[in-house]
Amino acid sequence: MLKSKTFWLHVLVFLALTAWSWRQWPDPLIDFGRELYVPWQLTTGKVLYRDIASLFGPVSPYINALWFTLFGTSLTTLIVCNLAILAATIAGLHYLVASACDRFTATAATMVTLMVFGFSQYVEVGNYNFIAPYSHEATHSIALAVAVIASLSHGIRVNRRWPFAVAGLAFGLLLLTKVETSVAMVVAVGTGFGGCLMLGAEARRTVKHGLALFLGILALPPFLFVLYFSWYFPIPTAVRMIGSSWTIALTTDVVRNDFYIRGMGLDDPINNSLMMLKMFVGFLMFVALAGAADRFGPTSWPASRWVAVGLRAARLGVLVLGFVYVPWFEFPRALPLIAVSAFVALVWLFVKRRHDREAAGQILPLLMWSSFAVVLLAKMFLYSRVYHYAFYLALPARILVIIVLAWLLPELLKGDGARGLTFRAIVQLVLASGVAAHLAISNGVYRSKNLSVGSGADRFLAFDSAERWHGASVREAVSRIERSMPKDATIAVVPEGVMINYLTRRENPTPFVTLMPPEILAFGEHNIREAMEQSPPDYVLRVFRAVSEYGVPNFGTDSRYGREIMEWVSSRYETIDVIGGRGLRESPQGIEILRRRVPGPPRADRVHMARPDDRPAGLEAP
Repeated sequence: MLKSKTFWLHVLVFLALTAWSWRQWPDPLIDFGRELYVPWQLTTGKVLYRDIASLFGPVSPYINALWFTLFGTSLTTLIVCNLAILAATIAGLHYLVASACDRFTATAATMVTLMVFGFSQYVEVGNYNFIAPYSHEATHSIALAVAVIASLSHGIRVNRRWPFAVAGLAFGLLLLTKVETSVAMVVAVGTGFGGCLMLGAEARRTVKHGLALFLGILALPPFLFVLYFSWYFPIPTAVRMIGSSWTIALTTDVVRNDFYIRGMGLDDPINNSLMMLKMFVGFLMFVALAGAADRFGPTSWPASRWVAVGLRAARLGVLVLGFVYVPWFEFPRALPLIAVSAFVALVWLFVKRRHDREAAGQILPLLMWSSFAVVLLAKMFLYSRVYHYAFYLALPARILVIIVLAWLLPELLKGDGARGLTFRAIVQLVLASGVAAHLAISNGVYRSKNLSVGSGADRFLAFDSAERWHGASVREAVSRIERSMPKDATIAVVPEGVMINYLTRRENPTPFVTLMPPEILAFGEHNIREAMEQSPPDYVLRVFRAVSEYGVPNFGTDSRYGREIMEWVSSRYETIDVIGGRGLRESPQGIEILRRRVPGPPRADRVHMARPDDRPAGLEAP
């Protein structure tokens, strides 16, 4: 449990960060609107995978729908619930690290998590934080991962059964979120049980009973979701539905898109590898210098005012040098090599202590966490960073770095003629300078957000400039829709911008609420066009936004991306308004509003993704 002073420190920092970044977390156009729209639609009776297409597992949308049902549909509801989940994650992380290391290391890990990853924004696009994430599957899976490792390691340590049940339940839910976190957790759990088998006969009995309970409870969440979806699909189809994220990852070209190739660093593997090696060498140099200061520095200082002044000046110097000269946004390139090295070191330490169950049991959760961190970094192995998807993919590795610097290396230094205290003090100062550098960047971003979008409990702040036009265009689109369109009008925003649907409470009559390249590749453009023809929206809003990061031209301009859909739209809809920019077809910004002019076939009340032969359209190859 958190000690009193540590607890109140966390509370004060948490509240300060919340107030500092209040309602500035989401992006008005990209991704996050889906996180509001989908659970809202589920509360109205729609069914995931049948009425709403999804690239991910079912857990997060239904959790958010539960919040909306209990506390009301609003952005504020989601904010408060996400703050609570983040607080629980921080508490679990502190317990995990403190039980394996010490309170100082645990506090350093949780403070960095809060101040660097929890609330911050480092790029123009929002969504890469724990309060308004681009995908709740990312943040929920990290919270569940902390629960799995903390519960499993506790069960192994105290030889009780109930922690295995808690771990199994959390793992079962995690498997229905994101593929990458699920794969990483499979490795971590295997590491935990495998390590436990090396700790003697009593530990093997713990594994025997604990593993059976773990696996039995693990199957409960998938079983319950299959049971739920079996009301709407045949059971084999229901099984495929809850595993659709795995099917999409394994059978489509989504993960081979230029966007993900570049995100992994495979577009320039040689230079990215060299940069990773360069940052790793820099990390080793820092460790060597701090270790030398710890080993060869004086063990005590004379009680003198000038010595005290000199020490304060030295600390300030380390802070300033760390803030100014450490390349904090390049340093994460070294994370994969640091994480692999830490895993190897922890394996060595575990094997060395395997005959002492208590000592080895202390290392086991760190071994599980390090394996989780290494596998999760695979999605960005040659281009590890702190921004974008790194807010969850690189988080475990950053925590592992803190464990290495604040606990593992000082422990090893103690046996080499040093005490580790000076090393820790230097690490503390450098971490503080790094946190300050990250907060300074986020503060510059947040100070530029002064445009109010939405109203009441759905209000948030966005950028207000010609270059950062998303917020102003979304606000204007919402205003015009509410003034001139009937309450029951249906709207499709292409290729993305479902935030407009949510803020105006207008439905998209098709299952496909986002038409970015991953959705086109996963569900097939022809299927999407057929869904629009079967149940045509009253209005189409075409958002002109560049998608060059995916390696394709703008939506509707090329056969590789959206031309079939836009040809269908052009033949049946007429432009009635334009928001933002001049010469939209030449400049990729702004929103075009189109109204249906040619009556199509009789509209269905709802488009179902399940075909007559029970093959879900969303799972067909493009």
